[in-house]
Amino acid sequence: MVNPNTTISPPVVNGVPQTGSPASPNYYLMSSFVNNGNLTVNPAIVNGVAQDTYVAIRVTGDIGSNTSSQPTITVPANVHLQIYFDGNLQTKAQNIINTSGYAGNLQFYAISPVLPNGLPDPNVQQTINLNSGGGSTAGFSAVFYAPTADFTINGAPDITGAIVCRNFYTNGNIHWHYDRALDNEGKATDYRVVSYVEDTR
Repeated sequence: MVNPNTTISPPVVNGVPQTGSPASPNYYLMSSFVNNGNLTVNPAIVNGVAQDTYVAIRVTGDIGSNTSSQPTITVPANVHLQIYFDGNLQTKAQNIINTSGYAGNLQFYAISPVLPNGLPDPNVQQTINLNSGGGSTAGFSAVFYAPTADFTINGAPDITGAIVCRNFYTNGNIHWHYDRALDNEGKATDYRVVSYVEDTR
């Protein structure tokens, strides 16, 4: 549970911090992430040097409950964090802090609500709501994969990354940048970005 301040540091086995790997990250299960929760995930330190550290977290409930109190997620450089969540996500863009600047270092995956038979539950609509906060251009670097969720952004955050969702709505003037480093992130399954054009208007 993230309530209110939680710091995750890599486990140590026989005196050696465990960095995990892309295929086998350090895994944590959380039941909730409260509205005033602050989560920081630290890298493994070996001989005083931060190592690339891979962490996966599953939150079985909501991350935040409204955008007025804003839970915070802080990912220092060298940390590669994946967050899977069963509920909804609500916070401010300025509180998604990925200090590396690489969108692939912070990945959010919405787990679609399903019925006992494994089919999508038509009575439950997953939502992701972000406000810019902290000024019109406060933003983040991250990836969201939420193919059945409704995604809403209010304000004009400066975003680096990519979003996959069911419906997308914005009330503001978003500044959007695709992170070319995502071209080489993970294994190709069915398609990859070949080219894109950034509209600078």
